[in-house]
Amino acid sequence: RLDPASRLVRLPTGEQVALSEREARLLMALAARPRHVHTRAALRRHVFERARKESIVDTYVYYLRTKLGSGIVHTVRGVGYRLGGL
Repeated sequence: RLDPASRLVRLPTGEQVALSEREARLLMALAARPRHVHTRAALRRHVFERARKESIVDTYVYYLRTKLGSGIVHTVRGVGYRLGGL
C-alpha cells in the first residue's frame, strides 16, 4: 500500500519503504490502471514531463524494483510496463 502524502509503501511483510517523489508518481501511474500495459512514452509524458529520454522510465522502474522487489513492476517486452502485485 502506498500512502501518497508520505510516499511510504507498506510491503506485505509490514516493512515500510520511503519513495522519492518521482518513484511514487510512477508507482501511482501504474496503479491507476494495474492491468494496463503502459508504454514508456506514455509514462514519460505522465510522470517525467520534462525528461527528453524514455530511458528515464527504465531507470525509475529499476529503482522501484530495488526498493520493493522484482515482482512489483512487470516488463512487457517491446511494449512497456504493468503493475505486478504489492
